[in-house]
Amino acid sequence: MKQIKPILKEDEEQLLAIYSRLFIHSIHQAIQHVEVNDSYDIDSLKRVVFTGIKMINAERIEVKEYRSLVTRLKLIKNIERVISKLTPAEFQTIFPITKEYDGDRFGIKDYYHTKKYIKGIGEHEVIGDNVAGFLREYVNWDITLFLVNFTTNMSSLKRCHETSLKTKSLTTERTVADKTRYKILRPLQERGVWETCIN
Repeated sequence: MKQIKPILKEDEEQLLAIYSRLFIHSIHQAIQHVEVNDSYDIDSLKRVVFTGIKMINAERIEVKEYRSLVTRLKLIKNIERVISKLTPAEFQTIFPITKEYDGDRFGIKDYYHTKKYIKGIGEHEVIGDNVAGFLREYVNWDITLFLVNFTTNMSSLKRCHETSLKTKSLTTERTVADKTRYKILRPLQERGVWETCIN
């Protein structure tokens, strides 16, 4: 019997480095094609989408600072913009629909659900502004993980924002307390009774 080996942290970091290099390379290729031909190449966009989603999925979200979370969110949004230039038929060549057919029995999305959704929006029509809805209805583990990473990133951003607001309110309270203390102690300072300087 074959044993499954766990993915080590070093392997995850190597995988992230590989997909990051591929992502940057695919972006450069897409930009060069636009500069030469004055239009974008579908194959270049497909490479950007594939490597971008794989890169986002390879990165672990741990405790991050606000700036890196914002940068990651912008990256995810830009990948979604590139997806919006593709048709569902083109997207299926990058990430095929998972071949799970018993969704009705369990009340979950499956291959048929995704196909029905794609037929409703048009298989050969550009996805356009409906990227978020399209990705939510699409059954593929890479896409599901991409959406989970997006949601986790948003949650971490919200947490950072709430923490900064709490810190800001504590700082404001401390500042008000310090000003009050300063007003009380200033006359004592002027008379030389109080020696330390309170700012």
